[in-house]
Amino acid sequence: MPEDAGYDAKAIARWDVVPYQVFADEFHVGVVAFHINGIDRVDFSVNGGAWTSVTEMQLNPRTNTWEYTGVLRASDFAAGPVEVRAIAWPSGAGEPRVLDPVFLYADPHADMAQRVRFVDPVNGNDDWNGQTIGTAMRTLHVAVASINSAYGSLDGATVRLLPGDYDWTGFSSRGPTNSLASITFEAAEGVAPDEIRFLDLGAGLEPRIAHVVIRGVSLNQSVRDTSSTNTPPGSLWIDECVMVGAGPTASVGVWNDTEWELGVYLTDSQISNVRNGVEGTSLVRGVSLRDIGEDAFKNAPFIINCEVVDLTSGSPSYHPDIVQYVGGFDNTIVYGLTAMNCNAQTFFTRSEIRHDNAAFVNALIVQSDSSSSMGQWLRSSNHVLFYHVTMLGRGYLFRDTDPGTQAPLEVTNLAVRNCVFTGIQYPTSARYPARDSVFDNCHLFTGPALGPRGTEGSSPDVLFANPSARDYAPWPGRTLTGRVQPSERIVPADVAGHPHDGAAPIGAVGESAAGN
Repeated sequence: MPEDAGYDAKAIARWDVVPYQVFADEFHVGVVAFHINGIDRVDFSVNGGAWTSVTEMQLNPRTNTWEYTGVLRASDFAAGPVEVRAIAWPSGAGEPRVLDPVFLYADPHADMAQRVRFVDPVNGNDDWNGQTIGTAMRTLHVAVASINSAYGSLDGATVRLLPGDYDWTGFSSRGPTNSLASITFEAAEGVAPDEIRFLDLGAGLEPRIAHVVIRGVSLNQSVRDTSSTNTPPGSLWIDECVMVGAGPTASVGVWNDTEWELGVYLTDSQISNVRNGVEGTSLVRGVSLRDIGEDAFKNAPFIINCEVVDLTSGSPSYHPDIVQYVGGFDNTIVYGLTAMNCNAQTFFTRSEIRHDNAAFVNALIVQSDSSSSMGQWLRSSNHVLFYHVTMLGRGYLFRDTDPGTQAPLEVTNLAVRNCVFTGIQYPTSARYPARDSVFDNCHLFTGPALGPRGTEGSSPDVLFANPSARDYAPWPGRTLTGRVQPSERIVPADVAGHPHDGAAPIGAVGESAAGN
């Protein structure tokens, strides 16, 4: 690679942090960052203080993600908001990325842990104080008003939910709100998500509170922001929730950044039996999608440690994709994605607007059969990375011309490293970099081999442990293993989070422990 390669490529970096959380002890903040020349360091600063450098990815115990991680201790702060900033610096040539600050709330004496009310929609009574299960209130809006009356704010409060059906009836458009920390609506201890159902009364859920966390419940409808009702700009965090739709043609708009000015965050949740999974969400982490009828992820800029299983078109009119981007994008990351038995395009991006600074890292994608569409890169871009991707099925197509409009497409700073594909179609025009500068240490089952250290041939049944059982760990001692030395690792672990020990295999999955 030329010495000045990537000089005009900006670091690809995003916060792996849900903002407006309260922390009373240690809190690990994380940044995921990549660059065609590697990441030299991520610098962190708190409340305008000195910068601290983190030079290696570490396992963040809060997110279970290998990332650049720093630790905040609530005891180091007075009670109140904490602003954390970060800058991701490339190694050598390249442009750093200054991330927007993330805001948290330090509660060193755990005072906010007292701001709790219980709600029981079956046996509760709004005349009770709601401070215990035995004195639970009946409706959400009364519980929220009680907290606001007692503490003068909803910041950091928790409403614990007992089994039953819930809605937001009774909330005022100018009622109590919060501005510094989230209020959490969560299942009470020992209550399963399917015992708590949030009902849609026609317009979606409208909590009319600025920063909302919904945890451990069942949802089958949208959760809407209420900025139009004169509340402060809001954020929504859906955590440990379950959504089961009526089938792969059921359209349910569950969450979308366009309705929450400060972002939607979706973590550790399950979505199944719907037409479309996740669309336009700031952060998607640890989410499982099953039996999806069209697109699993659409316009989601940051996907971490997610899985898709059984994506099959629910209608002849659908055009399903595992990950699709439509419209202009900058700074997108897919990091840790497993997709199995998917009759869909893999990664698809198309628009007349640019898609710059995109990273696909640690992704295992298996299409179900030969009728699946090829994944395609179909737009002009600068700085696109495919690292440790295993993509089996129809292969992947990089286009230098839009077949619909005949518009020329130009891609610069493209790198495909340590990957395994069924096949690659790559243009020969000058609008793309030369193949040998793009592909390094990759294997194609349908050749010819591409770039330095490229290999070709054989079959998945020979090189992987047990594809019929969805085990795509490479067999030790065969073509895919031992090809990434510790000194040249891009990530320290495989798609399942297992750390690499010694020389790593190419592709998304670590080496099989089985015999050869």
